[in-house]
Amino acid sequence: MVAILVPLTVLAMVFMPQIIWVIAPGFTDEARRFSMTVEFARITFPYLLMISIVALMGSVLNSFNRFAPSPQRRSCST
Repeated sequence: MVAILVPLTVLAMVFMPQIIWVIAPGFTDEARRFSMTVEFARITFPYLLMISIVALMGSVLNSFNRFAPSPQRRSCST
């Protein structure tokens, strides 16, 4: 999974202007807004990689009967 996610993340960061152009075509009208959107997306996109790795590691631990609350579950518990 990591072998797929890392290249996918790198490709997405390289082609982020094209991705933003497809996802948010209204931002292409203003150059400043478009460049800020691309930069922000490049900064925040690696979060998807990191949270996917955390989910994978949690699943592997659970498969070995090493159960522990995940970070998402801790924040939602009351």
